[in-house]
Amino acid sequence: MYSDRDGELSPNNNIEYIYLFLAIALFILLIAVFNFINLTTARSAKRAREVGVRKVAGSSRTELVFQFLSESLLSTFFALLVGIGLAYFLLPIVNTLAAKSLSFSQVTKASSILYLLVGSGVVGLLAGLYPRYTSLRLNPLQP
Repeated sequence: MYSDRDGELSPNNNIEYIYLFLAIALFILLIAVFNFINLTTARSAKRAREVGVRKVAGSSRTELVFQFLSESLLSTFFALLVGIGLAYFLLPIVNTLAAKSLSFSQVTKASSILYLLVGSGVVGLLAGLYPRYTSLRLNPLQP
């Protein structure tokens, strides 16, 4: 990426393209997180009865927080698995269309798997914090 030698065997890529695609990917991820928060907040009115029943049944606040955050984390991990599966099966098509020979070997490294899991966990926690806050604030006795 950073070599500036003349007469190299293959042309250099530009790091600015990597930064541009990274910014686009983060923007799409941010839109997805806001969409998830919006949908979960909209559903929180329907879940107010469930929260009320669980509170009456004796659930503590930490149990409810754990439930909402675990649902959010499970959603993001499932989305990660679906995304990896789609990337694996669609990579040959992308290689054909782009006339490139990209491989899936980088994703199977332990460090890449760790980054994906940690990133998915962070996104799941961020996406689950606000809906958890609004759902637990609702009073199910008020119409």
